[in-house]
Amino acid sequence: MSIFRRRRSTPDAAARDSAALDAAAPDAAAPDAAAPEVPAPDTLAPDTPAPEVPAPQHHPHLTAQNMRRSLILVALGSLAAAVITLVSTGNLDSVFGSSEPSVAANAGDAPVKTGSAEGPAFSDARPGTCLTWQDQENPEITEVDCARPHLFEVAQRVDLSNFPSSEFGPHAQVTDAQRYATLRDSVCAPAVGRYLDGRLDPSGRFTVGLIHPGGKGWSQGERTVLCGLQETGVDGASFQPITGTVAGQDQSRVHPPGTCLGIENGLPTDPVDCATDHSVEVTGQVDLAAQFPGDWPPLDKQDEFLGEACRTISEDYLGGEDALHNTTLTVYWSTQSLPSWLAGSRKVDCTVGFGASEGAYAVLTGSAKSGLMIDGKVPEPKPLPPPGRAVAPPLPSAGE
Repeated sequence: MSIFRRRRSTPDAAARDSAALDAAAPDAAAPDAAAPEVPAPDTLAPDTPAPEVPAPQHHPHLTAQNMRRSLILVALGSLAAAVITLVSTGNLDSVFGSSEPSVAANAGDAPVKTGSAEGPAFSDARPGTCLTWQDQENPEITEVDCARPHLFEVAQRVDLSNFPSSEFGPHAQVTDAQRYATLRDSVCAPAVGRYLDGRLDPSGRFTVGLIHPGGKGWSQGERTVLCGLQETGVDGASFQPITGTVAGQDQSRVHPPGTCLGIENGLPTDPVDCATDHSVEVTGQVDLAAQFPGDWPPLDKQDEFLGEACRTISEDYLGGEDALHNTTLTVYWSTQSLPSWLAGSRKVDCTVGFGASEGAYAVLTGSAKSGLMIDGKVPEPKPLPPPGRAVAPPLPSAGE
């Protein structure tokens, strides 16, 4: 019994994604360079390009536009960077995504479904069932009420024996992880899309997953898999508990004020202790619905609003304008793309960080409120200009 995980994307791939985004439509999902052999999940809503301008506050070597995009890579949870996780749940080996077969196999080739090897939680699961497990290394799935914390919400059961192939026949070898990954992308992504009426935020908290039978169940003829939804960290290292059904909540990937996001190769990762190396510190959240109650606001409109809103939030969080200035940090924010907006996501994070180079953050340690270090050095703020007029008044002419 073990857990195998694949990262959403490698740091190098994420850096390449950020560069590619500069030449692509705003907030378009980038391919996962870490695993070219696994197709990206289907996009559930078209991403309409929109004009985009650099945000008003920016470091001279790192535009807010690029930093926002790096935050989106962490969100940074796009479908192109969806987590692939294999889990052994007693007799279960994997959590992945898959697709519905369109052609049924001959009835005589279908394996017998005993259901006994996988237990009632697997054999009785239906759309809307919520499952959980305790031990990440040796998980044993149980069904729970969706109002309680859980790790997986079932969207659909798929019978692989309906595929017109001997690959899933009664005497077939156990399917490997790579094959389940492609099944997740081709089968579970559209199944989850139908389950949510197309309202899955491609950059949000939740990703498509699949639970399939392990060796014992497979040997006894079990060929069904469970497609569903899960929430994991950016690096896919652990499952995060979900409370309530996915359809009933905002899918925005946001964090409480005071959260510090880790750093790897200059890009944000999962939340860490602020005393350790990190990229940005979250100063607050903005609900865009209050400012934009109707249709999706283009990114330049979001930037125009969030530039002022997030600066005010960050100043309040740190103790005033002078306190923000003394950190030498820059205010950044995330935005909502059109597909995310159509899925119902409205909230974004306001953060402070320091641009080390184009598309990369400096390493911060300590909170921006106290004990802050930037790349191992104490911040050295430049003096503020004196109050009053910045330009001396013109001298009166000789005739006056």
